[in-house]
Amino acid sequence: MHISLWEYAHEYFCVLHTRRGGRALTFIIVNSAFHGGIFAWLGVLLASRYHLGDIGIGLVLMGYGLPDLLFGTVIGSWGDRYGRRYVVPIGFICASICAFLLALHTTPLISALIITALSIGFDATHPLMSSITTSLAPNHRGQITGLATFANFSGMAIGALGFRHLMMPDFGAALVSFACVELGVGVLAFYTFRSETPTAI
Repeated sequence: MHISLWEYAHEYFCVLHTRRGGRALTFIIVNSAFHGGIFAWLGVLLASRYHLGDIGIGLVLMGYGLPDLLFGTVIGSWGDRYGRRYVVPIGFICASICAFLLALHTTPLISALIITALSIGFDATHPLMSSITTSLAPNHRGQITGLATFANFSGMAIGALGFRHLMMPDFGAALVSFACVELGVGVLAFYTFRSETPTAI
């Protein structure tokens, strides 16, 4: 069946014209910029500050995926039980605290644990916000998933470029700058997602 360009674009507008969809996509982009920017340059941080080699960097970065494997179901159940109004803002704040801690000169082991905890912030925000968009128009779930994915990776690219410019004078300053923005977004999220109660899922 032939679909016009306007009809194809309209399937994306079904999520953008709603307040829930628009704000979720906005927060997805900002959150992706934060995590993408930091993760893109973690290898440089680990090599320059702690003199880790390829294997050491790889092992540390593998820890970024562990919380999702171990606690993904638990975090999702928290969202179902308490609503996204609490879990999502806490995820932002958790990630910002980890970024502040990464700015400190510690040890490779402590940094590895902080990086592992950093991903908890992503697991508590991005999947729950993405689920908001996919619940808005079940008949267009494929297009909306594609739009959320585009927002995610666009944010990561923007974050990586932004972090690169901020880290030129000092790596710690870039981490603190990103952490401050993420913390502010987390505080704002308490207000923005206040209607995301369990009954809204």
